[in-house]
Amino acid sequence: MGIRKAFLLAGSALILAACGTSQNQNISDPQQICGGYTEQREPTNDEIEMFRSVTASEEASYTPLSVSTQVVAGTNYRFWCRYQDAESSGHCWITIFKPLPGQGAPRITSIEKEQ
Repeated sequence: MGIRKAFLLAGSALILAACGTSQNQNISDPQQICGGYTEQREPTNDEIEMFRSVTASEEASYTPLSVSTQVVAGTNYRFWCRYQDAESSGHCWITIFKPLPGQGAPRITSIEKEQ
């Protein structure tokens, strides 16, 4: 086998191992799915600060309650929030995309109000 093929096989094995699970992990656990969102958790101070700066220009008032993240070419943050606007109040999902450093500012990609 050529050196190039050996490197490709070794690299593929490393990538597959990084996405695999050990015997002690639950395969249905969202934190263990390669490319999926983590479980909802309490937002960190940095995440709350980013959330507030991104939602400051919105007409409604939003309060983040929990967040899950997904690593992409940057990071998607999916916040579970309480909202209040002129007509109603309730809960919603707000997804914020934070690009890699030097690729732009975080921005809202979706707001889904619960009915």
